[in-house]
Parts: sequence; structure tokens; C-alpha cells
Amino acid sequence: MGCSACMKKQNEIEMVNGSLPEESTNKEGFILDEGLEKTLNNDTYLRKESADTENLEADQERSDEIFDFFNELRQFPHNFLEEAKIYDLTDIITSAENYISSKKINVLIKNPFFNLFLNIYVKKTPYSKEDILNGLENNNQLNNYKKFLYYSESPIDKPNECVWNLLKNNKEIALKEILYKKSDYFMVSAISLNESNKILAYFLFLKKL
Repeated sequence: MGCSACMKKQNEIEMVNGSLPEESTNKEGFILDEGLEKTLNNDTYLRKESADTENLEADQERSDEIFDFFNELRQFPHNFLEEAKIYDLTDIITSAENYISSKKINVLIKNPFFNLFLNIYVKKTPYSKEDILNGLENNNQLNNYKKFLYYSESPIDKPNECVWNLLKNNKEIALKEILYKKSDYFMVSAISLNESNKILAYFLFLKKL
């Protein structure tokens, strides 16, 4: 009798109760019975789903790391003077030191609810800032907020470099409009660009109207 869990050449299929079992041919020319084909398809789906889940978790971890680094940099700029030299940002970080000496700097708090919206639009159109911003503008939950969206890239193994590149790419407004932007909520959404071994991070400031 033919075994339903075995892969067989077409000319080796045996009759079962006077008829051939339900079957299909895979790309190698082997015959798969219906049950085995479903199992293989399910296994492929589960592996893909597992890989997608791992990528999502890794992206979230990098987003959290970037958020925490941004928070620490704005509160304790003096701790990053040496690192700032690498990115030619000594003047910005020195200015940040002077800026906070006379001001009370609040700690930024994560907002998972609003961050979820940003994540959705970033993953939908990661290469289009305009489409992401349009999605945010059309979101009824965010109608009462003015939105300021920025982005930057970094190597996938150096996510915090996104913050340095954000400041470097926007030097003229880096201090007051980014590092110490007066806003009600601040969010980060990073997505890995595996084909280039980089990550793309979006930074969103929300200010109540």
C-alpha cells in the first residue's frame, strides 16, 4: 500500500481501493499526496511567520534603543562630548549643555498607542516620508496634533547612529527643533533594510493644536 506520508515518483504510485490518492506534483517532479503537501505548505508558512515575527521584534528593540538614547542625550549631553566629535557635532552638544543649564528638561515617555500608528505607516511605505505623513494626517486619533516628522539611516548594528545622523542632517534646527523640541509626544519607529544592511528610523513629534 502507498504511504500517505512519503514522497514518490509518479510511476511508483500504487492504487488504493481501486483509485489513485489525491496528489499534486511539486517543482522537482515528485508526487505529493494532499496531506503531505498541506504539511509542507504549513511548515513553510510557519517558518516565514516566525522570521517575520523575529524581524518585527528586532525592529522594536532597535526603536526602543534609539528612543532611550535620544532621551539620554538630551538630558545629559555632557556625557556624549567625545562621541559627538566623531560626527562633527561638538558645537551642537556644547550648545545643548549651555541650553539645559538654565532649563528643566523633561523625560520623554513612550506612548505605545500613538507609536503603533507610526509603526503601521512606516512599515506600509518605509521609503516615502510623504505617504507616512499623509497617513498620520488622515488618522482621526491624531487630529488634534500638529505633526513633525524626520528620518535618518544607520548601519543595522549601530542603531544609535540614527540620532547622530538626524542631528547632523538638520544642523540648523538640531538644538531647538529636534533635540529640545517642545512637544507633547515623541515617537521612534525603526525598520531594517536587509538588502542594504541598514536601518531607517522615523522620528515623530506631536504637538497639541
